[in-house]
Amino acid sequence: MSDGSDDGTETARGGAGATVEDAAERDVVAAVFRPDDERLDEAVELLESLGAIPVADPMLAIRPTNAVPREDAEYAVLTSKTGVELAADAGWDPGDATVCAIGTATADALRDVGYAVDLVPEEFSSSGLVEALRAEVEGTRVEVARSDHGSAVLTDGLEDAGAYVHETVLYELVRPQGAGRSAELAAPSYHG
Repeated sequence: MSDGSDDGTETARGGAGATVEDAAERDVVAAVFRPDDERLDEAVELLESLGAIPVADPMLAIRPTNAVPREDAEYAVLTSKTGVELAADAGWDPGDATVCAIGTATADALRDVGYAVDLVPEEFSSSGLVEALRAEVEGTRVEVARSDHGSAVLTDGLEDAGAYVHETVLYELVRPQGAGRSAELAAPSYHG
């Protein structure tokens, strides 16, 4: 991204971070691959506060599908903050479903947009969520709302436990145009 300066250099992220040339001259350089949103900003700020030169290089971009999770399930599983935000923006109403979050960040995002959270597994993973639900989901409808890169461990595990699983892909993960500029820093020409 250009920072709007006229010197022809490119900053790591619209003025935050370093130019490729600056980064090559410093000892502590860190590539940041977070999506181009507040998560990237937070990571850049943290690295700068620690004296490092962050080079923002988002390797994933979020492409919403405009799908809405089903509202007739007994259990609704969300696996990311992004999924929560998209479901809320679409006006999704979980109704009387038991709302499950895969971890604390997802649970916090659910609460932030006004949803009650009924279950967060002790182990923040697909297998942890399956284990937490295994004894309760037989014969029930379970809505799993997530990205197109979700693990089959979750859906297969819930089906193995006897649930009728429906998956809604809320967003796709794609590689943004221009990704990979941090590789320039690893090139031998920058290391003398």
